[in-house]
Amino acid sequence: MSLRNILVILLLFLTPAFSFAGEGEDALSKGKNRLLEGDFILAEEYFDQAVKIEPRLNEEVGALWFGEAELRISKGEFDSASAMFSKAVYFNGDLAPRAGEALLAAGAVVSEENARMRLAHRAIPFSGAGAVLASSLGWYEKRFGPAKKVVIENPGWVTLGEVGTGDTLRYLSEFPFLEQNGDMMRIMPEAVERAMELRFDSAPSELMVSRQKEPATVYLWIIPAGKPPTNGEMAK
Repeated sequence: MSLRNILVILLLFLTPAFSFAGEGEDALSKGKNRLLEGDFILAEEYFDQAVKIEPRLNEEVGALWFGEAELRISKGEFDSASAMFSKAVYFNGDLAPRAGEALLAAGAVVSEENARMRLAHRAIPFSGAGAVLASSLGWYEKRFGPAKKVVIENPGWVTLGEVGTGDTLRYLSEFPFLEQNGDMMRIMPEAVERAMELRFDSAPSELMVSRQKEPATVYLWIIPAGKPPTNGEMAK
């Protein structure tokens, strides 16, 4: 086979590859423009097209969505930021820890409890329950003072003190546990995004906790009746 024929064959094989590469970059460029214009639906369509043609563009597309999510965070647009972090992680799973950290960092400076809880909830798929619980603990301790840490590992009851009508329990825990005061016993569900609240309306009795299935580490505050929570006043 002559050199000319070999070159012709190589050109036939390489031309489609170069063509596809150009189409992928073109779709990526169009997606960037739509992203800048705020047309996120069309941007996503172009990005999907780009990575189907050239899978190597996944990381770049993920970075573009991540950058847009950070911009939304800076503007306080947490709902749209969370959605864009999800898109970023879809294209590049390595961005998940950073997405979770960004959401938790935003939640750390939010003063309203429900708003902070929503950010923590959105961070769980990226950071995991343990990291979110640690972030929640930091937020509540800044607001309410140091929590009482109770490690429930073995069968049996741990006594926490006496509670009665008007007292309130707030707690965080990655796993469910049992709570008892007087004749009342109940399962307390896990709480990592927001400190669960339990109000007492019975005669004074000992508050006790025990493990349910899994060992649990519980962080709690007991708020006495008639004493509004302020910094440093909730731990007992």
